[in-house]
Amino acid sequence: MTCIVLGAGHVATHLAPALVAAGHRVVAVWSRSAASASALLARLPPGTQPLKAPAEAAALHPDVVLVCVPDGAVAEVVAAAQLPATVLVAHTAGALPLPAHPRAGVLYPVQTFSAGRALSLADVPFCLEATPGDAAAADTLTALATSLSARPPVWFSAPERATLHLAAVFGANFTNHLLGVSGLILEGIGPGLLAALLGPLVHEVVEKALTAPGGPFSVQTGPAVRHDLPTLARHREALAANPQLAPWLPIYEALTASINYELRITN
Repeated sequence: MTCIVLGAGHVATHLAPALVAAGHRVVAVWSRSAASASALLARLPPGTQPLKAPAEAAALHPDVVLVCVPDGAVAEVVAAAQLPATVLVAHTAGALPLPAHPRAGVLYPVQTFSAGRALSLADVPFCLEATPGDAAAADTLTALATSLSARPPVWFSAPERATLHLAAVFGANFTNHLLGVSGLILEGIGPGLLAALLGPLVHEVVEKALTAPGGPFSVQTGPAVRHDLPTLARHREALAANPQLAPWLPIYEALTASINYELRITN
């Protein structure tokens, strides 16, 4: 397929080269940042054009235009592109409804993307949505997703996809934040201990949580689930006594209360 990518951030930087590797033609890229556009173009075949404005996309007669910009900019970029109704316009956001376009779609990769980190899309699930009744758009999105990933795509409505996005924030973004807090706590006894000492523990926790027949709640461990009040008290005291760690005390309290709530609703 002939594709144009609007945006040159983390998602676009991974998605555009993957499209080329899957046999599609990425003929042009646009970004508000000239530096980001140049960096992405350097990873694409020679002849891929830099667009000065989204409205230039229509002249290249693409099959699909992929909008890979921050959520708050999607509507503005779609409107600025002024694409004909025959062109499929799809964004990659998890928490947004279909783009405001006659032929609209969603190609949402359920994954985190970071600059400078290699990532294969072959094992990434894609959530799809298309304008109701537009079988051609659905076929195009299915073809794109299946060319990029070995996992079967999942068709979700906007409310279902928003629910998935909320779950991903808890499961991924909050988990990452808590690992950052763990690193700050460990700095009190030495540098570089997060991966060395907690790495095996974290890997086992994630593996166990994702494979336990009863789900993550069934394999919860730690002082909160054991009602180990002396240990909980010592943890609270240690956090409160350290000015650098005191801001995380409310998180400790909230998660401890959440585990206690979990025990009430699962037992």
